[in-house]
Amino acid sequence: MFGSAKNVFFQRQNETLNLVKPSLLCWSYQTNNISQFKIASDNNEVIFIPLFEGKIEALNIKTTKRVWLSDIGGEVNASPFFSKQFNDNLYVVSKKNEDVLKNNNKRFFSTLRAMSALTGITIWQTVLPNMSEENFLYSFQNRIIVWGINGDLTSVDSGTGKIIWDVNIAHKFSSVPYVLENKIVIGEADNYLTVISMESGKVISRNKTITSPSVILSDNKSIFWGDERGQVFAVNSSNYKTIWKIRNGAAIKDLKITNSGLLISSLDNFIYLISFDEGDRIWKKRLTGRILATPFITESYVVVTVVGDTSASILDLRTGKKVNQISVPDKNYFTDSPILTNDNLLFSTIRGIFSFSFTDESCMDK
Repeated sequence: MFGSAKNVFFQRQNETLNLVKPSLLCWSYQTNNISQFKIASDNNEVIFIPLFEGKIEALNIKTTKRVWLSDIGGEVNASPFFSKQFNDNLYVVSKKNEDVLKNNNKRFFSTLRAMSALTGITIWQTVLPNMSEENFLYSFQNRIIVWGINGDLTSVDSGTGKIIWDVNIAHKFSSVPYVLENKIVIGEADNYLTVISMESGKVISRNKTITSPSVILSDNKSIFWGDERGQVFAVNSSNYKTIWKIRNGAAIKDLKITNSGLLISSLDNFIYLISFDEGDRIWKKRLTGRILATPFITESYVVVTVVGDTSASILDLRTGKKVNQISVPDKNYFTDSPILTNDNLLFSTIRGIFSFSFTDESCMDK
């Protein structure tokens, strides 16, 4: 499963969150039914949990009581997407098998639905024209953009569910796309860096790359991308010429633009910070295992989880030094990076969700 963009809309930087302070476990919610997709949040009172067997659960983060449980049928195959911009709606993609009598086998179809975040009731649903085993959701103006791993992109009206446009690139995507203003930058498995208009779905440019990009991001001036060989490239976003490239010891898991430089997560068990202009290394930090998911970053800190561990490391973003850690009970192994809700960090594990506070206020006051 791709991991680099799973928290694009749910992570936010927070200058006041002091992660050096001792953490306080506010609450835990025990369940072993959370799917592999990331939980969503309104960043205030409610989280939306994708469960197995096609269910979405809304949980009040102050009382830890269930707000609603909705059975959407089939199987969830995208992280839920919540947006206050779209009337506090929650958007979910599910897939469902159907019998095909002609050749006596089964195929699946995917459905995008808008749900009330208050009640869990479906407002509208639309069968997507293309089918992908895994999807990601993005917003653009009054639209939801559905990206499918098989090379599919669909633009849907957020209020009505009407399909505005859909395209199939014909080549499987090799990276989660990066949204840059009104464009989507995508890596293709046949070694291309492709830019698509969010407005029309038309290909703006398609540029040959040395290898298949596995992760992409941009700061408007440059496009940064990494590959399975451990290489990271900086490309001019105007003419797509390579500015610099570096190589690390293993596949690139994630890239993040920070105030201090470009943060690189590699499957060589290291996390690196390098300069934007030349790709020079500022620091590197060895972790206890392979990075599990895209790190959570604030203005000053980075929170990193690794595979098969119950402790998350908090690093100083400027120096790479470990300044704190968060631990959950034994055998509650992390399944993703945390999300931030109401100044609390929420961690998903194989046995439930844990909420940690770093403020002087009591958890009950939050």
